[in-house]
Amino acid sequence: MNEPPDYRLEAMDESTAGQAKELVDLIFPQQTPAERMSFWVWSWRDRPLLSRFGRVFGVHELRDFWVALDEDDRVKGITGLYVMRKDRHEALWLGWYCVHPDERGKGLGGTLLRKAVDEARSRGVRYLRLYTSDHPSMEKAQQVYEKEGFRIIEEKRLPAGFLIHRPLRFEVIYFHKIVREKTL
Repeated sequence: MNEPPDYRLEAMDESTAGQAKELVDLIFPQQTPAERMSFWVWSWRDRPLLSRFGRVFGVHELRDFWVALDEDDRVKGITGLYVMRKDRHEALWLGWYCVHPDERGKGLGGTLLRKAVDEARSRGVRYLRLYTSDHPSMEKAQQVYEKEGFRIIEEKRLPAGFLIHRPLRFEVIYFHKIVREKTL
């Protein structure tokens, strides 16, 4: 696999997980509490009882994650794979896929996505799936997913929160959850 210059891909470990979490929090400030807890669940992967905590949210197992490091060992991108209980026999899911805003447009996102695709393919599953949204910050990601062959298989309109207006009136804010899939 050809990596963009000045980056190297390594398995995420305890020494890079903190920086990776900071990057994920920067890129995805709208994470749910369960999504925020996923780094803790990953860190418990070698503790059988604690590692099962993710199953409460339908995550069967957090698999492997990789970080892209620059020449100063700073995390500039991340990607990984996890298993959902509902389709664990046929699919892996793309998780924590993102690139630092300063590094976009340099090919790093494509490299990270291809790494995840290659890893999923090597594990013998039929599909690699991901979920995303129609949030404007995801527009470029949608283009990358299309280019790499991920097709939309499901869209749902879900409540994201609400606004309170004066006089007292509530307005529900919605977003579209998008599930994409690539046949391996």
